[in-house]
Amino acid sequence: MRLDTHSDVRTGGHVEHEQAYSIAFSPFMASLLSDKLYSDKPTAVWRELYSNAHDEMDDNRDPIRIKLLTRDDPTCMIWDNGKGLSKDGLIDLFTTYGASDKRDTNGKIGGFGVGSKVIFAYCDSFTATSVQEGTYEKTTIMCYKDATGMPTVRIVAHSIADRSERFGLKLDWSVAASDVVNFRSAFIRVTSRFKYQPTIGDER
Repeated sequence: MRLDTHSDVRTGGHVEHEQAYSIAFSPFMASLLSDKLYSDKPTAVWRELYSNAHDEMDDNRDPIRIKLLTRDDPTCMIWDNGKGLSKDGLIDLFTTYGASDKRDTNGKIGGFGVGSKVIFAYCDSFTATSVQEGTYEKTTIMCYKDATGMPTVRIVAHSIADRSERFGLKLDWSVAASDVVNFRSAFIRVTSRFKYQPTIGDER
């Protein structure tokens, strides 16, 4: 989503000192940007993740794949068929708040650099796997909150993928059994309004 960054601030006279604002990132700030930002967490998780996956789609790409949770297997997966990311790009995406490549276009949803980390609003860990188009670079990371609550990333695997593997970004996370119904309902409610509809199954 294109964001208006035009500034027309006029100052005059002697300036003794000026200093740019900054943010001291901490477990509290991480919680503020995830847990405290969303009231309806199942809806927020699907809305943010499906919006991001949908932004990677076009008429020539395979559908977004979803593994929808059940009471017997309360795990979720969303897998777009976009261009994927390099190892450094994947790490940067999940360790940086406020950075986005969507601010100069109205053709994509979002632009605040927060939504990709939305799973932290619900749980303390998830995995992300990317296969980059062209290079076939495959990277899996675990994103988790450490003992202090600080979001942290660990590289789990890094290799060159088989040529038959699907490109794109895949996210996996677990849901409490008591929240299964809410997550399933939120998924239906959120995804029904998008142009590109997903395929649902257990394929990983």
